[in-house]
Amino acid sequence: MNVTRNVCVGLLYGGLFYGGVLSLAHLQLNQIQSIGQALSVGFAFLIIYGAWCAACSLGCVLLGRLWRRKSRKAGDPGLLPDGFVLFHLTFWLPYALYGLTYDQTLLVRPQNIWQMSAYLAVCAVGLSVGCVLLGLLVARVFAQRSGGKVMIAAVVVMLLLHLSAPWTFAGNHGSGARTTLDDVELSERPEGPPVLLLGFDGLDPWLMDELVENGDLPNYERLRRRGVSGALETTPDANSAVTWASAYSGLTPHVHGIHDFFKVRLPLVGELYGVHRTFFNEITGLAASVGFAQRLPIDRRSLSDVPLLWEITDFFGLETGVIDGYLYSFPAMVPQTPGSFFLSYGLDSFALALESEKAEVAELPLFVQPIDLFAADELPTEPDFEWQTRVLLDRLAEGRQERFLSLYTHQPDAIMHQRWPELEPEKFFTSPEDLDEGQTIVDLHREFDRFLGQLDEHLDPATAVILVSDHGHSATPVHRLYSQHRHGPPGVVLMWGGPFREGLTLEGAHVYDVFPTVLYLLGLPLPEDGAGRLLDEAIASDFLDEYPVSGIASYRGLWKPRIQDGERGRELNELEIEKLRAMGYVAALDPSGLDVPRSHWSRR
Repeated sequence: MNVTRNVCVGLLYGGLFYGGVLSLAHLQLNQIQSIGQALSVGFAFLIIYGAWCAACSLGCVLLGRLWRRKSRKAGDPGLLPDGFVLFHLTFWLPYALYGLTYDQTLLVRPQNIWQMSAYLAVCAVGLSVGCVLLGLLVARVFAQRSGGKVMIAAVVVMLLLHLSAPWTFAGNHGSGARTTLDDVELSERPEGPPVLLLGFDGLDPWLMDELVENGDLPNYERLRRRGVSGALETTPDANSAVTWASAYSGLTPHVHGIHDFFKVRLPLVGELYGVHRTFFNEITGLAASVGFAQRLPIDRRSLSDVPLLWEITDFFGLETGVIDGYLYSFPAMVPQTPGSFFLSYGLDSFALALESEKAEVAELPLFVQPIDLFAADELPTEPDFEWQTRVLLDRLAEGRQERFLSLYTHQPDAIMHQRWPELEPEKFFTSPEDLDEGQTIVDLHREFDRFLGQLDEHLDPATAVILVSDHGHSATPVHRLYSQHRHGPPGVVLMWGGPFREGLTLEGAHVYDVFPTVLYLLGLPLPEDGAGRLLDEAIASDFLDEYPVSGIASYRGLWKPRIQDGERGRELNELEIEKLRAMGYVAALDPSGLDVPRSHWSRR
């Protein structure tokens, strides 16, 4: 009887008081509008977290019987307190400590691994005491006659909250200002200098300053003196998928609707973004390994009616070149302006898959537009930064420069997550000598610096260049990766050429500001519903006087994006998940073990 009671009470307690609350958080994040779907989500979370708590209770009962050789008296609450304590411990200890960085600690700032270990130990003891007390309190409540009434009341409250959630949590995603083509008054080709936007994922402002001081980045230092530079504030949690969506759209996550690298599809529930640090993604990773759930990497279509920079420039007739626009450049845009080109995210992976016959030539239009830009046997297969910069420099050397160019690379972030102990060895038990062979962080930045020097030689002198990163890094000894950025360390911004001022240190710039600043330089109107501002303090006053700011209510819904129909093949889709796993964005708890190679963008 005690076994059944423990399991049932654990199922209801975990499902209602954890699953119910976290279900409401997911309804809000995903802006669920249907009562039926809200109830389905609530039921799914009741099962997920209830099963977790019930498993803890059952495990403690079985272990208790093994240790004590017999169960307690029938009138005793049995090992229910043990199960609740274990449940709270397995939830709150990883929640609070896993991935904790040196910059996230409270009250004190550890300076080395021994101080951090002591800090983590104190936190673990404090959390454990709290979990024990909470578990005992909960067990005591349910041991009373009123325990059943408490559970019934919780069921009623959760049911009412889920019934009202579509109205209570309905947000503005998909609503707001709209513009029609009749509202657009641009009658001529917009004026302004050529603009190049460089997106370097994960460049850290502290590290850049250190390398400049050490003389490792002569070109970067020279360009910084020639232009405007500073730290770039980022989005909450500094999730790269969210931040780049904001940089390319100028909108907040609440409006553009991107909240993670992938969605999870569950039977009857549909597709959901997981709220961070609630273990939803980790648990559904287990479900995905047995075919009960499916993870869907986001792409351009996940942004709905939100237009991106390169779509706006192409729409207004500006020659546009895109060399990887992160996840949002797949599937490839079909340019309508002659002279434009588009190379999608994942082109290098596709080229390798094509060589090994794991992809088909028929999929080429999803990655390259126009499709005659490359012959199938000339597709780039180098790691991402190598092929991206080669393509850009080759085109510039041939005298071809589009009015708006955009290049994105993920390689800084990939290398730094994996090799951060090279920079701060005192903060890890792992020494730099213990790391796998690969390009060092310093050598990687020297490669970036050489590229900037080559780029500056080939660009039209009038070009306005904007280099940005989405976040910085902070060391952590309690993660499968060596650095994290969940607390939002700022990224880097460097702007030079064109109308930019010289030698200015920029204060208060945000990743939202990239979008309106690029539009203004190209002579395009700034949307009133944008989250950022024009960084006018970085621009020469005579240019601001000559080119006044124009506005538009919104770019949302103005036209349907010209993107290809079609999906990645299974092999390529699995490779995208493997990339996320290699970067730590898919949890280590996931045992699915996809049989695909580690992404070559981190291979050296």
